[in-house]
Amino acid sequence: MSDDSIAVDVNGIAFELFVARPLEWHVGEESIVYSYEVYNENDHYLVGFSTKMEKDAFKSLIQVKGIGPKTAINALSATTPDELFRAISASNTSYLKKLPGIGPKAASQIILDLKGKLATTSNKNTHDERYEDVRAALKSMGFKA
Repeated sequence: MSDDSIAVDVNGIAFELFVARPLEWHVGEESIVYSYEVYNENDHYLVGFSTKMEKDAFKSLIQVKGIGPKTAINALSATTPDELFRAISASNTSYLKKLPGIGPKAASQIILDLKGKLATTSNKNTHDERYEDVRAALKSMGFKA
């Protein structure tokens, strides 16, 4: 594929998904991929995430005025959802400005749009990820999902 994407085989059909950290994915290894479809007048593609929390962080970022899907993916390539949520909660514009594609205006806009909205998201996602991990483990042992 490319430096910023992975190929996912689903029943013999390959899908290209753009991801924040492609080196975290291993060829031939079965994985759970959380996907998001980007569809607008200029583009149509899939974005993949290793956790539901990462997907939710992406969805939160693209709701911010001036932040598009590619900027959100680039930003997530340099941080974790937990670090991102902590920086937003602490109004840490210095941290946000260090992320690829995020300048002073974007950092301030992220805090303005998302501070306060993420406290419950972070706690909720920890539970969801644990559930998904247990579900995946049971499924790999032959139990039906």
